[in-house]
Amino acid sequence: MKVVLVTRVAPVGAFLLLLSAAACGGGGNDTTGPSTEPTAFSTTDLVVGAGVPVTAGQPVTVAVTVWGYDAQGTDGKGTVLDQRTLDLVHGDTSFPEGWTMGLEGMQVGGSRRVVVPRGLGFNGPVVIEFQLLAASARLDVPFATIDLVAGAGSIAVDGQMLTVAYIGWLYDPNAADNKGEIFDQGNGFGFTLGSGDVIAGWNQGVVGMQVGGIRRIVIPPELAYGLNPLENVPAYSTLIFEVGVLSIQ
Repeated sequence: MKVVLVTRVAPVGAFLLLLSAAACGGGGNDTTGPSTEPTAFSTTDLVVGAGVPVTAGQPVTVAVTVWGYDAQGTDGKGTVLDQRTLDLVHGDTSFPEGWTMGLEGMQVGGSRRVVVPRGLGFNGPVVIEFQLLAASARLDVPFATIDLVAGAGSIAVDGQMLTVAYIGWLYDPNAADNKGEIFDQGNGFGFTLGSGDVIAGWNQGVVGMQVGGIRRIVIPPELAYGLNPLENVPAYSTLIFEVGVLSIQ
């Protein structure tokens, strides 16, 4: 039931180790003082790619190397903090701000060097080199509701207390009814409609239901969790819920 709530804490995700290393002052090789640290974010395109520049919400594959900043090192590169290939959604808020800024606008096949000053998600200055290996189109599915079972009695409107049973699936265009993996379910969950207790897609999707009714609600990421990932919900996920109303007060 908790996954329906609006207030969540995004996980650190793949960069827990990287951030811990950066917190040590550039991975143990950052001996520069504040006066020799970079003070501004900067990017250098090493290879220009081709195609449409990546934007927030787009699935991408990147090869990345991160160094602690060292003013005496070549291109400011000190000790390597992390090196890997990742599949991610661009703009995922569990990644550092400087990481997201560095990827913005890259094209497939391109390589870019980014100098990130202290802050912007890192506790020390870093140098990052990205290679954008692939980028997929965003999955844009419109908001929709389908009444599976008609209810009876009073109609749910804003300000009423509802008790519901529900199941939530990740949207999968290749699955039956587009129902992918179940990420949450509950029985007897109560909330006040229109109060902001739940995601916007619920507030819109449940209006007009009656006791005993069951409705399928397709919720695009803008009306769900957007770029904020949850434990079982990746960033920029479209969701499907089936909600049954148990009571309206």
